[in-house]
Amino acid sequence: MTELASYIANFKQQNPTYQDQDIAAYAFGGGEVMADELAALVVAGHKQGTTSLYQAYEVENEPLPKVGDVCVILDGKGRPTSVVINTAIEVLPFNDVTAHHALLESEGDRTLAYWRRAHIDFFTHAYTPESGIKFTPASLVVFEKFQLLYK
Repeated sequence: MTELASYIANFKQQNPTYQDQDIAAYAFGGGEVMADELAALVVAGHKQGTTSLYQAYEVENEPLPKVGDVCVILDGKGRPTSVVINTAIEVLPFNDVTAHHALLESEGDRTLAYWRRAHIDFFTHAYTPESGIKFTPASLVVFEKFQLLYK
């Protein structure tokens, strides 16, 4: 059994409500250091949200996240750190993200100005022209609000 499979089995054993739940796993950000930092914020109970580009779901033919989705958050080496459940999903233009969204993401100094700078930098560098995804400040984003279930 892999480390991830064992982690999920332990979570389900301690939380029987989720016994039949499909559980995905992902790491935040663009690299090992960022994934470690953001996973640590989740484990500490600070990070309660994340934002992704709507267009990425379309291009990659992936379903949008839903309320009730349960996910394992991985660190930069792909090790499980925690389990979260989505409690709200919003699709909105990047420019309409609020200070409250930024506070829930809990990155940097937790301000909207920091959030915007960091996400503009991330989205413009993460998606190359070859990806078929072009970020602009008017691009739609998907904001997932989540609750920590297990660590």
